[in-house]
Order: sequence, then C-alpha cells, then structure tokens
Amino acid sequence: MTFALGSTGQKLSELELHEWDAVKNHVEESLPLQWTDGDGKTFRVRTGPDYKKNGNKALSEDSLYECVAVDLVADPDKKIEHIASKAELPPPRDIDDVKAIELSGLPRLIVVNIKIPYKAASLMSGASHYDNDPGCSWILTFSIKPETVKEALGDNPRPGVRLLKTFISEWGTNEDIRRRFKVICHVDNVTDVPVRGISMLKGYNGKPAIINKMGDRFSDEKKSEYFELDLNITKGKYMSRKGLDQVRDYFAMAFARIGFVIQGEPDDELPEIVFGCANVRNVNLGNVTKVSL
Repeated sequence: MTFALGSTGQKLSELELHEWDAVKNHVEESLPLQWTDGDGKTFRVRTGPDYKKNGNKALSEDSLYECVAVDLVADPDKKIEHIASKAELPPPRDIDDVKAIELSGLPRLIVVNIKIPYKAASLMSGASHYDNDPGCSWILTFSIKPETVKEALGDNPRPGVRLLKTFISEWGTNEDIRRRFKVICHVDNVTDVPVRGISMLKGYNGKPAIINKMGDRFSDEKKSEYFELDLNITKGKYMSRKGLDQVRDYFAMAFARIGFVIQGEPDDELPEIVFGCANVRNVNLGNVTKVSL
C-alpha cells in the first residue's frame, strides 16, 4: 500500500497526550503511536561564549520547524529509504508562502527517517548481520514556520538559522558540517519504565547524541520542497545498538520528547536552536503499519 506521511500516527492535543497512564505492565497493542508538536524551549542546547572552555548550556529558543506528522511503518521486504519520494507529502498549509520558501535557502519540509532493526545487536558481526532484517522506520516530518522563512530571507538571521542553512546546502560536500547532526531524546517518565539497564538510561536521558556516519541525505531536485535524513541505527557502534536492544520493548511505555539540532561550535554559531521536535508516546515497534514501497 502507498500511504501519506501523517496517516499512521495519531495527533493529539497537548492535554490529551499528558492525560495518559504511561506506566503499564504490558504493551497496549491496539494503541497507535500518538504525538504532538514539541516545544523547542524545553531542550537545553549549547551557548557561548567559548563553549569548548566553559560548557555553558541554556534552553533553546522556539523551534524553527513545526512537527506535522509522525509515523511508524515497515516494508516487510526491504528497509525503507528516501521515503519522501515514495509517500504522499503533507501539502503546503495556508500559512506557507511557497515562493518565499524557495528563496529562503531552506526546504519546506524536513523528514527524519529513523531506521530501527529488529535483530539484536551482535558484537562479532558487521553490517551484513542486518542484511535480511528490513526493520521498521520511525518517521518525523517537520514543516517550516513562516517566521523562520522571514528570518532566513533577512539580513541578520540568528546563528542557528544560518547553521541550518549551511547544513542543508553543504551536506554533500562539507564533511565537517555533515557530522554536526544531533538528536536529543528525553524520557519524562524514565523512573517508571521497568527497563533493563535503567541506570544507563538515566545517565543518557536528555543528553545529545551526534549522529555521525549513520545518515544518508535525500532531497527534491530544487532542494526547496523537502530535505530527508535517513538515520540507520545498524551503522551505529555496538554499544549504541546494544543499548537499543535493552529499551526497545519499553518504547511503548515511555513519554518522550525528541528534538533535532545542528551542533554549533565557534561563538558565531551559538547559541544553538532546536530546528524540530515532537512529543511522542506508544512508539510500539510490535505494532507498525505495513507498507509496500
């Protein structure tokens, strides 16, 4: 089946998302993945001066993009890649000035496709260990905010906006900027989720993780309609893959906030800004929508 991005997850109001008993003794197989747009101002990010020396962090400003779709899907025959070329994309909203977006240097949509294997990690096996494991894809789609477009077209955009434009335009040629993509995942009910290795999970909860050498990039021909990043967990280090094995069965019990940032380093790239984020629950890897792409 073909599908539209946003058709498999259930969007809730912020109030509905929080009014939920997240602590369960079993996974509710019938519940779909549920989500809302996130609040960028709840994530701590790098700030200057001289972050390398001082290590200062502060809450991000509001996110540059709005989350408009979250999906959890699997193709039984193969890993899903370049989903934006195969699925129906969210159409422009009434508030979108498509011509202005085309001139802004930023795409209308950013699609993050997190490819999650079903096979357990193996220390001795390489990437071929996952050859026959199509896994599933957790896909988050973000739409640019009008105020971000206006700022990107202006004379003095903030460092986080400039950095995102550089990341988008130079991903294919600039190895330094390509390594800067970060994920921040914060499980709000971490102490209530009966996960193995809970101390490890607490230690990494809310900490940024650089996604380096795990991603592939795709875009439309004009590079103004969408920019897609496919994050392949199977390309990660053994310990990160092993950590996933410990928590995968408890995803459905977690209330999580996930945000994406391009890492700023010198002062003229700081403070960082979360470019997109979402609140999610019931990310049940045993209850995905099957598609054929």
